[in-house]
Order: sequence, then structure tokens, then C-alpha cells
Amino acid sequence: MKVEYLVLIKSEEQYCRSITSLNYLIQSYDGIKIDNDSLSYAGCKFGYAVKLGNSDDVNHRFFHIEVSSTSDDLQKFQEFLKLLRTILSKISVQPVETLFDEISS
Repeated sequence: MKVEYLVLIKSEEQYCRSITSLNYLIQSYDGIKIDNDSLSYAGCKFGYAVKLGNSDDVNHRFFHIEVSSTSDDLQKFQEFLKLLRTILSKISVQPVETLFDEISS
């Protein structure tokens, strides 16, 4: 299962200016560990990929975040996704946009 999010941040903001700083923010929550292209939470491992870019209007930068699970523990995956959306909403200019949600499909 795969889920993709888009997070917009105002360009003039000094926080989360790189993928590394975004990863530090996410890992600041107890129980989350990021290691290259995977993420660990509550004993489960999920696929993780992030891209950073600038919007066409140059007023915002964005993160395109993809999280995937091959685990049968759907409840833990949904629990993690809720926590991730909560974290991302603290830095986003507008609500976190869900680009793709294979769980809901």
C-alpha cells in the first residue's frame, strides 16, 4: 500500500529548507526512525521517499512525501500516517494534500 502527500511551505520560512531538516523534524517524535529509504515506527518498517522542490509561483517550496507498506499490519500503518499528517500540518501553509491514497482506494 502506498500513500503520497504534498506539503507547501512559504519560501521565506527558515525551517525545513532541506530533506535532512524535514527528516529531523519527523524523527523528533519518539518512536520514529528514518534510515535512507525506510522508516521505522512501532516495530514496523515502511518505505519512505521525499522530494523537495519549488512551486512555479516561487512563493512556496514543497515536499512530495511517499510512504509505503508491505506489512499486513494496516492498523499500525494508518496510525503512523495519522501521526505523520499531524507533524506535517505544523509546518504546512495549508492542509496537507493527499495526492494518492491506496488504502482509501
